[in-house]
Amino acid sequence: GPCVALTFDDGDISIADYVAPFLRQRQIPATLFINTAYLGGRSSYWSPILSYLIASENACGRVALTNQLRTEALQLREIRHSKLYNRVRTEVEKLAFLVPDLGSRLVSEHWLSKLDGDQFVIGAHVDEHERFSMMPPEWQRNDLRENVRRLSQFRAYRPILAVPFGRAWDWTE
Repeated sequence: GPCVALTFDDGDISIADYVAPFLRQRQIPATLFINTAYLGGRSSYWSPILSYLIASENACGRVALTNQLRTEALQLREIRHSKLYNRVRTEVEKLAFLVPDLGSRLVSEHWLSKLDGDQFVIGAHVDEHERFSMMPPEWQRNDLRENVRRLSQFRAYRPILAVPFGRAWDWTE
C-alpha cells in the first residue's frame, strides 16, 4: 500500500522536544540526518544564524547585519559563485555569538546516543551544513568523512546521506 519516509534534517532541538515524542506515541519511524560540527552548540551554520538575526531585528529593532550583508545573505541558497558564497557565509557565521543559548537549539550527542536504531535511525548530513557545490572536492571528502566518523559511534547510525539543501546545484558527483 501507500507509504511515506519521514526525514528530519540538521538536528534542530524541536526534533527531540516535539517530533520524536509525537512519532514515538504513534509508533511512526523516521530518519534523522544530523550535522555533527554543531553538536554541543559551539558554532552554527549561516542559515539559522541569519534567521535568528532577521527575526530579532523585526522583534526588537536591533540591526546586526549591514544592508549589503543582509541582501547578500538572503541570496546564499541561490548563489552559484563559490568565492562569493564562502565570503558571505563566513561573515554571517562570525555573528553566531549574537544568538543566545546556541547550544540548546540542537539535539545533543547524549540524546542521539539514546536512539536504538529501531524506530529512529541517524543518517549522514555532513559535518558542516554547507552547499557542497561551493566547496572544493577535498573539503567535501573530509567533511563527509568527519560526519561519518562522529555518527558511527551511535547505535542508530545507518550509512545513508542527505545532501545539505538538496537542490541539484548544491552537490557534485
